[in-house]
Amino acid sequence: TGGFSAALGADTPAGSTRAAQHLIFRVKALEENLEPALQLVGSLLLEADFRDLERLHMLVLEMRNDLKSALVPGGSFFASLRAGGRLSEAIGREEHWKGVSQLERLGRFAGQTGPQLEVLAADLERLRATLVARSRLTLNLTCDGGFAKRAACLLARFLERLPACGTSAGGGSAGPLRLEDGQRLEALLTSTNVNFAAMAIPAAPFGTAESVQEAILAHYLSTGFLWEQVRMKGGAYGAGAVASSLERVFTFSSYRDPNIASTFASFREALYTARDSLLSPEAFEQVLIGAVGREERPMAPGERGYTALKRSLLAISDRMRQDRRDRLLAATPGDLSAAAARLASACDLGYSAVLTGRQALESSGLEG
Repeated sequence: TGGFSAALGADTPAGSTRAAQHLIFRVKALEENLEPALQLVGSLLLEADFRDLERLHMLVLEMRNDLKSALVPGGSFFASLRAGGRLSEAIGREEHWKGVSQLERLGRFAGQTGPQLEVLAADLERLRATLVARSRLTLNLTCDGGFAKRAACLLARFLERLPACGTSAGGGSAGPLRLEDGQRLEALLTSTNVNFAAMAIPAAPFGTAESVQEAILAHYLSTGFLWEQVRMKGGAYGAGAVASSLERVFTFSSYRDPNIASTFASFREALYTARDSLLSPEAFEQVLIGAVGREERPMAPGERGYTALKRSLLAISDRMRQDRRDRLLAATPGDLSAAAARLASACDLGYSAVLTGRQALESSGLEG
């Protein structure tokens, strides 16, 4: 095959306020190799031996070490998950799977003995019995039109191998991450002499004109104010803003940042400056071109197929996409100021996180 992978993902579908959780397997193969590739995938899904405890323990150690080694290079990602997870159930779930919470959990698993690993193996077997079933499956195929009929037959045989229904699922999502009452800032301490800051603010929902305005604002601030103030003047290696309308969260972040307090101040100042200054039509046109370019980039066939699957799972129709594009192209400089004003007024409802060293935190003067 050209590759097999598995990934967990949590997102909030359009029009919903509850997170949808998916485990997505992907395989890529030439047409003549599709049948043996599907046989291999079926074996991996149905026959993996979780009772090989030595191998299981090694996998836990590998996961922990990979996540630990990614902590500093990917500090902005970890801080953004912690901050955004306070506002979004889906981002909170992503943090449990891929963030500091998972690193702590894997650290506990890494020291487990044989009997404890037996419990973990049994948990994995129960998960497989719940998830791997035709009734829970959404299947997406990207292929040449002339091969589609042949591929459909091969997929039908693949599906026959899977159980019709899985065992009943328990648990569910636990909602957004929680902090102590009144606490808006969290410091994640590690061995580092650089900082990674993030601030998440409540934002507009997907499908609204306001969410489109915030997407333009994120591009404008990332390529303008934040670049100049946080990167050029503040000395950070990078800084940016992202609007996630499905999660209703607007996130600022900085990368390898020598300053903490001044960066958080710059995040707020960025909104105040955009609120109080109106761009000329010519300057706004350049911002709009950049924002459109970020959303309309070309994709390879495999990526297009995967994106189509995600849109289907998240209930994003072509009509919704066209409406968003129309609103994007119809935006004005005043919309940029309005978006900044809304977010500025919501700053005190947001949450912040910083991945830092103890000495840097103590010298920053931050409290939280």
